[in-house]
Amino acid sequence: HPDKTLHNLTKNPEKEYQLSLSSDGQWLAYLTLNDHQYSLHTLEIKSLAQRTIITEHARKWDFAWSPQGTHLVYSVGPSYSDSFLKIIARKDSAITELCEGGFPAWSK
Repeated sequence: HPDKTLHNLTKNPEKEYQLSLSSDGQWLAYLTLNDHQYSLHTLEIKSLAQRTIITEHARKWDFAWSPQGTHLVYSVGPSYSDSFLKIIARKDSAITELCEGGFPAWSK
């Protein structure tokens, strides 16, 4: 019968927020908050390898996975009306700034 013991997936001392599983089920993305700085992290489900993708000082953070699970689109800033929409590659953390304002979402 399956083990029903709960295990921590992450090793962060901070609380995790907005956990989101990639569409292929291989990656988990989440935010942590430490001293008014949000950090976006990924965790590979199979190996439990964690990586901090980016850290930014902001009051508002939201993100969404690309349909393939290779990129995250995120919005960061003091508010939705005063934020920037950016795309970040999961593999190498390359960032592309898209526009000012907006809510992160992908079309399929």
